[in-house]
Amino acid sequence: RIEAKDIASRIWSVNVSDGSVKPGQQVDVTVVTEKYLGAKRKFEYRFKVPEDLKSGEYDLIVTGGRGYLDFLRQKAGARFVPDNINSLVGAIDEILGIGRDKLYCIFVLPPSGLWVERAELPDLPGTAAMVLADSKRTLRAQPWVGWKEKVFEVDGVVIDQKVLKIRVEEYGLLGIINKD
Repeated sequence: RIEAKDIASRIWSVNVSDGSVKPGQQVDVTVVTEKYLGAKRKFEYRFKVPEDLKSGEYDLIVTGGRGYLDFLRQKAGARFVPDNINSLVGAIDEILGIGRDKLYCIFVLPPSGLWVERAELPDLPGTAAMVLADSKRTLRAQPWVGWKEKVFEVDGVVIDQKVLKIRVEEYGLLGIINKD
């Protein structure tokens, strides 16, 4: 039996508890999706901003499976570059494991290390990263970017994405004194 059914869902809204936070603070995120000619569905979660995060603006990306794959290709492309048959199978498995019926919420952290070939070196000191990323070396290297993510099962395929900016502000001198 074949029925005409639209499975597309879109992101209706994304709200955060506070667009300007301090390191170590909790952020509440509420995402509402809407299925075509269907009901809205609400997803809520909370994440903690890392204690050692420097001040600046960071992206909070809410997307479907296609947007998540694009994000991975951009930020962790070394995962998908095979150098033997086992890594090829692993890359294919990882790509096929990304669900079209999922909602991905990603808080992108700043680059803090290096990918060298397929090896992740997340906490590499800057001087070592400079040596390994030198253009005269034959090894492929790219910046390592970390992120926090939350995944939800969605009834349908999320077809769009929203990007919000979260401003992280370090405590000033008075903030340290009044920090609780």
